[in-house]
Amino acid sequence: MIKFSICIITYNEELNISRCLENIYDISDDIIIIDSYSTDKTVELAKKYKNVRIYKNCWPGYSKQRNLANSKAKYDWIFQLDIDEFIPDDLKEELKNIDSMAEFVGYNVPCLDFFYGRWIKHGDWYPQYHTRLYNKKILHMDGEILVHEKLIPHNNQKYKIGTLKSPHLHFSHITVNDTLEGFKKYTNLDSYERINKISSRSYWIIFIKMCVNMSKQFFGRYFIKKGLLDGWHGFYIACMMAWYEFMIHIKLFTLRYYQKNKHKINELGDEHNIDLSFYDKTKK
Repeated sequence: MIKFSICIITYNEELNISRCLENIYDISDDIIIIDSYSTDKTVELAKKYKNVRIYKNCWPGYSKQRNLANSKAKYDWIFQLDIDEFIPDDLKEELKNIDSMAEFVGYNVPCLDFFYGRWIKHGDWYPQYHTRLYNKKILHMDGEILVHEKLIPHNNQKYKIGTLKSPHLHFSHITVNDTLEGFKKYTNLDSYERINKISSRSYWIIFIKMCVNMSKQFFGRYFIKKGLLDGWHGFYIACMMAWYEFMIHIKLFTLRYYQKNKHKINELGDEHNIDLSFYDKTKK
């Protein structure tokens, strides 16, 4: 059996924090919360639970915040949990039975998404494998990545990752507002992360890549990955992921335009004697 700490990052999660902590209190005696100065009752509610240690830190990005949480953990092994996730009993049992002498330094855990009232089983949404249990002495988050965090080894060490059978459950898409808020946040991060990689590309290349990626997302998920078997939910997901690519590339186009045409924008301001430096959308 492996003893592990559970690390969570929070910001204004009063609706989820109690359910999350109730779910995990029986599988770890060391639960770390890094809170980004919530303005609601997140911290107040979390303080009611034993074995929970709470730290506050201004938001530096997902990867850096998770690395901070790991540094506070009592154990070398970390289970990385998001506040909108749930560990069911079969996964708890599997975690308890992991051989501490195994050669693996981390374990991939499948994710099962609850999307607008339905468990999604197709469309490349299941199983999505994420390395949620890992040894922090071997692996850490790549601090340069803004979104979709990635584990990398210290000092380029070689390592092996095992795979667990039981999924953790994900409840990020409960309402349309949840989806739209997530889109706004993640497309912003994705576009800022990609902008330096495409700084020399023409607008036509960005446009063509957008069309190709949108087609791949829709047709790939709905037909090739059998999203149609999830009914209208599968159709909506395929459309949603195509739209996600559209939004990223529109933002990339905008950022690229501002990078190349700052002088033109300033000249437009001069026509009406107004300073348009506030309109610099290349700033995060």
